[in-house]
Amino acid sequence: MKNVIIPNQKKFDTKLKAIAAGGTDNLHIRMDFDGTITKAIVDGKIVPSLISVLRDEDFLGADYSQKAHMFYDKYHAIEIDPNVSNEDKKIAMREWWQTHFDLLIQKGFSKLHIERALQSARIRLREGFAEFAAMLAKNKIPLVIMSCSGMGADMIKMVLEKNNVLFDNMHIVTNQYEWNDEGVAVAIKEPIVHTLNKDEESIKRMPEAYEAIKNRPNVLLITDSVADITMAHGAKIENLLSFGFLNTNIDKQMESFKETFDAVLLNDAPMDFLNETLKKICKEL
Repeated sequence: MKNVIIPNQKKFDTKLKAIAAGGTDNLHIRMDFDGTITKAIVDGKIVPSLISVLRDEDFLGADYSQKAHMFYDKYHAIEIDPNVSNEDKKIAMREWWQTHFDLLIQKGFSKLHIERALQSARIRLREGFAEFAAMLAKNKIPLVIMSCSGMGADMIKMVLEKNNVLFDNMHIVTNQYEWNDEGVAVAIKEPIVHTLNKDEESIKRMPEAYEAIKNRPNVLLITDSVADITMAHGAKIENLLSFGFLNTNIDKQMESFKETFDAVLLNDAPMDFLNETLKKICKEL
């Protein structure tokens, strides 16, 4: 299929066969949000995250946007640098998220800003995700959305609701704000979820999500970041089939993606290959 690279076809097929044999009752999905459920490139421009809409469109003033861009330029380079160790990246990511949250709260970030950002034409779901989500709901397969979103759980839920793809089988594991009576953010709840600590412990802190997946040992892991392979760390998994959306910096990241994922999906690809894979598991092909 166009825009799909499978580094080891035999390994991929063996894993898929084992997961299909286990049936839908033994399967759950762990999926990133920004750049995975959402498109990474809209109208030719990169949209790395929901928070980038807030950062780029001056919702909180030029001073916020300037500082947020400065943080992004400094820390994102560390995040995607294959020569930086995971331990050093963890320290940098924690520092980035905490500094940015402090800035958002200082600038009066509120639920009104979330509602305004929701109207941005730059927030689009990846083509084919609606079909994927509906298939999961139909087959009662839990979808755990694991995100380090700076906009928090409220924004992700609202994006899904707006697009009519929020289902009961979905569980959102991400950062959560504390709001005052006026809907203004006053604090971020600990622990902060960033790109290097999305793992089983993050899910266990949400009992409803953990209860839904704890007896389902087969996993499809779907993301746009090599660092997100940690979404499976600490879990008791029998079969893991991983998919990496390689949206940008393709030449720089190609080798690390091929080493990490069972399938690499290039150029902000639609969900066609994932939908085809899920249909095989659900015996719909």
